[in-house]
Amino acid sequence: MRKLLLSACLAAAAFWINDAGAMNGYLDDYSSKENSIEHEIYEGEELDISSSGDERTLPVQYLIQHVEFPDVETLTADLRSAFKMIYRSPVATCAVKEQSLIRWNRFPKVKELTLKLDGEFEEVRRSLCETLLYDFGLYIEITEIPRIDTLEELNLSNLHIAAIPESIQNLRNLKLLDLSGNSLKELPQSIGNLTNLEHLYLGTNEDSEGCNSLETLPESIGNLTNLETLDLTGCSLRELPESIGNLKNLEMLVLDSNLLIDLPNSIGNLVNLETLDLTDCSLQRIPESIGNLINLENFLLDDYIILPPTVRNLKKLEPSRLEELEEQIED
Repeated sequence: MRKLLLSACLAAAAFWINDAGAMNGYLDDYSSKENSIEHEIYEGEELDISSSGDERTLPVQYLIQHVEFPDVETLTADLRSAFKMIYRSPVATCAVKEQSLIRWNRFPKVKELTLKLDGEFEEVRRSLCETLLYDFGLYIEITEIPRIDTLEELNLSNLHIAAIPESIQNLRNLKLLDLSGNSLKELPQSIGNLTNLEHLYLGTNEDSEGCNSLETLPESIGNLTNLETLDLTGCSLRELPESIGNLKNLEMLVLDSNLLIDLPNSIGNLVNLETLDLTDCSLQRIPESIGNLINLENFLLDDYIILPPTVRNLKKLEPSRLEELEEQIED
């Protein structure tokens, strides 16, 4: 009987959420309106069409269907307006209409995109909780990302995202990707195709609402040879792939608060590394190749970790810091 009641609840929740798009006034076809309305021109370089923005004096559906934005370089929008996505809970797939609303050919110069959650996410979570009589949690899976050749910076932080699709590779000119504070368990292999990427943020901070649990990174991460910053704070990483050593231009690697037992020997190939943060990990020893990091200026780690004698090669560290590390060196 309990299973039967739960099934009925899940069916009711799925029915409610599948109708969410219609309840919020979304239209399937704008073609008839487009044929009868002359397009307007927005002349600014910045635009906020998110539900929390103050620029949206007209419904967002009208703005992004009937207005051209030839000069907009910085855009803020709601996630479900920009990319195709579904809602998912641990006990049910709660699909809304996957269609995205923004027509990206109306934004020929967009370089920076920040995405936010609108009120529907909390509304769906609250309704699901009331239907199931328990809060099982609610997450977002992005199912498709369109090709936006001009995009250089994408901020997807703190959006309860549990999955990124392989189509992330469509953003081939991306230089900054912020996925911090989400609920990711893995990264797609195609992230290695973002070969222009310079800054990748996956960690947590004081403003984070979630915590990625990656455990490991795809081998393709080593293809990001232009990467300068990689922040993996609190991602529950248990290991790093050997390909991490291919990131020859990496200047900052933050591994604070992970579950790493050891580091790959290839860590020593990161010859341009200036900051390495290994605090609050499960490391016992550091490989000898650490001595190859001759440009390292900031080396943060717990004082119980055993260091190899090659640490003395790190001449760019402050003399006082080298003196502190001397106590951890095992000759």
